[in-house]
Amino acid sequence: MYANVYVLDVPVHSISGTHSITEEDLGLAPGTLPPEDLATLGNLIVVDRKLLAPGEKLRAKKNRYLASVGVKTGVGTVVTDADLQSTLNRLEEIRKDFYDWKSDFLSRLPAELDKRVAEHPEYAELIRRYSPDLNRIQRRLSFEIDVYKIDVPVTDPNRSVLAKTLNRDANDISKRLIKEIADFVENAHKVSIQKSQKLCKQNMGPLRDTLLPKIKSFQLLDSSLRAVSEHLEAFIKDVVVAIDMQPSGSAAIEGSDLKKFEARMNQLRSVSAIEALIANAPRSNDLATPAPKPAPVPASKESTPKRSGQLPKRPHASPVQQDSMARRPVTF
Repeated sequence: MYANVYVLDVPVHSISGTHSITEEDLGLAPGTLPPEDLATLGNLIVVDRKLLAPGEKLRAKKNRYLASVGVKTGVGTVVTDADLQSTLNRLEEIRKDFYDWKSDFLSRLPAELDKRVAEHPEYAELIRRYSPDLNRIQRRLSFEIDVYKIDVPVTDPNRSVLAKTLNRDANDISKRLIKEIADFVENAHKVSIQKSQKLCKQNMGPLRDTLLPKIKSFQLLDSSLRAVSEHLEAFIKDVVVAIDMQPSGSAAIEGSDLKKFEARMNQLRSVSAIEALIANAPRSNDLATPAPKPAPVPASKESTPKRSGQLPKRPHASPVQQDSMARRPVTF
């Protein structure tokens, strides 16, 4: 399966902007406090977290986007060939936003550190001592996009050893996708049925716009996933139709009508339930089986030409007696 997909690794590096406080920082004698493996004093926040928040939001945005189009494995996020270019285009947009923020952050940082020293004069010496170096921050803040094509060469003498890495559960694309589907639907259940005891059209949005396209993309590689996408798509459509059929003023499914929809949703809420759905799905054969040809009927002895080459005699037709105007039979 890895021969038909690409693996994206998108590391985003930032800084914490903090320093772990020691006894020396507070003027305490060594050994005054318990050892660090037992207790710590906490962190000195050198850089205001509000300044770092935009970079962290872009990191989270990147993670959410990759989760919506690919499958996270131990070697990176796997995307199909059809989704690769659009995924790269979107990541480049987020990457540009990150470096725009980085440029603004570095230009503001010296003034912000001076401001922080002025606001906390009693800790001015500590803030100055542990303030991050601008050159270090320049090197540290980064947003990279690495693309890999992973497969085990057929001719490699250690092919079986190499294949073990890709066959691990954490790297099995289908297993990882099934786990993501279960987590996604479980969360959808929590924010809808479990929280409000009803289903609205708004609850179908993430399932329809995020989860369903992702399953359909990967079912081209694993046809067993088609049972999952068909079940989910039918569920979404039936929920919308049921809501549209509600009396005026009601925009949700609730009460006794909700039970049957919850039962269908439960078939996607756990890995075991999804695996059962796949196992019980009818197996379709995409290759049409041609109908057997009828056995040839051997020719009768009367119709078989003689060795002399003469044709058999034409059978004589009896005259029609029903109507005097009927045409007389003609023989040749």
